[in-house]
This record gives sequence, structure tokens and C-alpha cells, in this order.
Amino acid sequence: MGKDHATAMDKLLTQKSGKKTTRKKASKKVLLPEVTIRATLMLSPEIKEKMDAIAYWERKGKTETLKEAMTDYIKKYERKNGTIKPIP
Repeated sequence: MGKDHATAMDKLLTQKSGKKTTRKKASKKVLLPEVTIRATLMLSPEIKEKMDAIAYWERKGKTETLKEAMTDYIKKYERKNGTIKPIP
């Protein structure tokens, strides 16, 4: 007969004290800046598809790709127009 894999696994999970330990599931942690704001945007299907494709090919998340695009746009705007003044 073949090996009893359940018994082998039990042996691996047993500490010196003889007590069975439980394995914790790895939690997926998302590292976000200290302050983030959730926003809903209305985009044309063409822009959304292109942003999704850029994120895919660059192996980045859609949020990161959009953040980079918006940051680049703001830098370009400020080079042309100067520092953006807050809305009163």
C-alpha cells in the first residue's frame, strides 16, 4: 500500500510537546499610502480598455497604473501652468 499522507502531515505539524499545531492561512496584505480616497470615475470604454491593457502588460495593478497616469498629468500641467491652487 501507499503512504498515509494524512499521518505524514500530522507528524510534520506535531511539535515536540506532542500537540498538533494549526497552520494559518497567509493573509493578503495591501500596502496603501496612509491616506487614500475611493473615487468613481466615468471613462470611455476605449480609455478603460487601454488602461487595463497598460496595467496588464506592465504587470501592475489598475490603481497603480491610474495613479501614475494622473501624477504624470499633474506634473505636466504644473510645468505649463505653475503650482495648482486649492479650490476655495
